Amino acid sequence: MKSIRIIFFFILLVGLTAAAYYLVNKVNTKNKLAEEHRYTITKSIRRLTNSRGGGKNYEYLFEVKGKQYYGRTSIMLDAEMGRYFIEYYPSDPEKSTITRIAADSEDISDLPPDGYPELPHQK
Repeated sequence: MKSIRIIFFFILLVGLTAAAYYLVNKVNTKNKLAEEHRYTITKSIRRLTNSRGGGKNYEYLFEVKGKQYYGRTSIMLDAEMGRYFIEYYPSDPEKSTITRIAADSEDISDLPPDGYPELPHQK
C-alpha cells in the first residue's frame, strides 16, 4: 500500500512539474515577444492527427536566416493555404506564435532573411 502511494505521489509530482514548465514557458514567450519581435512567413502547416480532446492542433514550419524552426498551435487555420505570418523573438526564434494574418505573394517575395520588423499590411 505504501509503494502505491509513493508511485501515485511521483506521478502527480511529474505531472505538476510538466504543467508548471509549460505555463512558465508560455508566459516567457509572451513576455519576450512583447519586448522585441519580428515577423516571418510559414513555409508549411500540417494538422497533427493525435490531438487530445478532439481539438485540432497544427505544426508550422518557418525559416529565419536560413535556419528552420517549428512551432505548434491550436488556433484554427486553413492548413491548405499554409502561408501565415509568424511573430518570433529575434534572439531565440523558437519563441514564436502564429498569427491569423495570411501572407500574399508580394509579402512572400519581399520577405527579408531576418523577417519584417512590422507586418507589411500595417505600414
